Amino acid sequence: MISLDHGFLIVNKPKGISSRKLVDQVRRLTPHKVGHTGTLDPLASGMMVIAIGNATRFSQWIVSKDKCYDAHIQFGAQTSTDDAEGETIHTSQTIINLEQLNAALPSFTGKISQVPPQYSAIHINGKRAYKLARANQEVLMPSRDITVYKIECLSFDVKQQQALVRIHCQSGTYIRSIARDIGLHMNSRAYLSDLKRLWVSPFEDMPLLDLDHEHLSVLDLETYFTQHSGMPIVDLNQDQALSLAHGKRITLSLTQVTAAFYQKSFIGIIEPIKEGEFKSLKLIPNVLSAIV
Repeated sequence: MISLDHGFLIVNKPKGISSRKLVDQVRRLTPHKVGHTGTLDPLASGMMVIAIGNATRFSQWIVSKDKCYDAHIQFGAQTSTDDAEGETIHTSQTIINLEQLNAALPSFTGKISQVPPQYSAIHINGKRAYKLARANQEVLMPSRDITVYKIECLSFDVKQQQALVRIHCQSGTYIRSIARDIGLHMNSRAYLSDLKRLWVSPFEDMPLLDLDHEHLSVLDLETYFTQHSGMPIVDLNQDQALSLAHGKRITLSLTQVTAAFYQKSFIGIIEPIKEGEFKSLKLIPNVLSAIV
């Protein structure tokens, strides 16, 4: 049986299972700690990046990355969850055509304000919004600013009143909210009927394999930070690496957050505290054993 080592696992989440279940399936393939870098609803499929072992300490450098989706938007109804899993709460007889849709989409690009779905994991007064909604408690969702870099209609079925829309957006964007708001913008109602995450940056060109694929492999931290993260890297000598491991500051002629290596092995992320002076931001567990 395959055994997965430290690093990031790029895997396809099938439709119909929760992100948690997929993570649990990965746990059975490794002795190491497992975490995710962003979930997908059970309705959705597509790319999930799962952190294994030491990589769980560095998932924040993927969580904030851009994402791209193919979204099926069904016009004529709005649901309680803003997707196909909820109950219909509003309907509309407005007939949408492709020309109208293409004219509306530019309003959903750039920096826009978005109200997340009530059925979401956002904390409201210390509780998950979806738990409050399920208990029939009134949930006032605060709006948030998000950025949509590009949105385009790939196809539109006039008879079924369903559009396939591709969306490249900032992390934290709710595609369900975009579907809902496009419907309202067009004097109609709409919900997200299906969703596939095509990629998470910077893995746009990575193959998307199922968990049971025979060639499934983990992207190690050395490869990620040298080839994919876009972060500057620095090779430290032993004295510098030991100083960081002991919580001391080191001097470098750098100016930004940097991936630190020792003898070609990734040991962590360092940050400037003043010109030329750095401290550790986050180091791998048991960093001393990797140095001495």
